[in-house]
Amino acid sequence: GHGKNRVDPKPDEEPLAIALVRVRVVGCKDLRSDDSNGLSDPFVVASILNNGSYTTPVKKNTLNPVFPAKESTFDLPLYESVIGKMVVWLELVV
Repeated sequence: GHGKNRVDPKPDEEPLAIALVRVRVVGCKDLRSDDSNGLSDPFVVASILNNGSYTTPVKKNTLNPVFPAKESTFDLPLYESVIGKMVVWLELVV
């Protein structure tokens, strides 16, 4: 993750993750416009069961963002508290 992007164990858990899930956000295509100029400023948020999140950079004025691997590849740690409920939620915020 980068900067503010963090996923921490619960207070009673070991600080060492059981596993990592690597997520790479490549891009989006034909997004709907939310800005008056006919474009949007999209970014992607990745999280596991709302246990912290990772965010790509915002791509200004586009409906077809492409995210460079260096800025959009995240290793999401899995701790014991979430491994049994393993669900990956990817949310696109436009």
